[in-house]
Amino acid sequence: MEFNLETIMAILGIFLGAGGGGAFFTWRYQRKRAGAEAAMAWQDVYQQIITDIKEDRNEQKVYISELKEDRQHLRKDRDELRLRQDHLEDKVRNLQQKVDLNSRMMEWMRPLLCGRENCHTRMQVTVNTEGEIRKKRKKAESLGEAVKSEEQ
Repeated sequence: MEFNLETIMAILGIFLGAGGGGAFFTWRYQRKRAGAEAAMAWQDVYQQIITDIKEDRNEQKVYISELKEDRQHLRKDRDELRLRQDHLEDKVRNLQQKVDLNSRMMEWMRPLLCGRENCHTRMQVTVNTEGEIRKKRKKAESLGEAVKSEEQ
């Protein structure tokens, strides 16, 4: 049997056409299938990442809301403490003014103290809340009048 060029070409065409074409289409199909599987794998990875990010975001929202509540409570406590401190400072200031007034009055009364009963030589003074001193009439006159009124 002689093989001529046409016969060889026909045989090659049959082998290539039948097996080669099938192999080509099989190779192409497998390539598309592998690409689709890879795309699905990436899609699964992306879906998992999205789910994880959503969970983290929800956890952060909860944590942020807790922090905001804590901050509100702390601000409320701070404001209450400031009010209490202001009230205490006012009370201390008022008490200090009263103590100062009393100490001034005591200082002014000290020289006027007399150990003798019905002593007419002392001089009466009054100290007002601003610390101003007012002298009253002479002690002898006012005490003398007081003694006279008591005797009657």
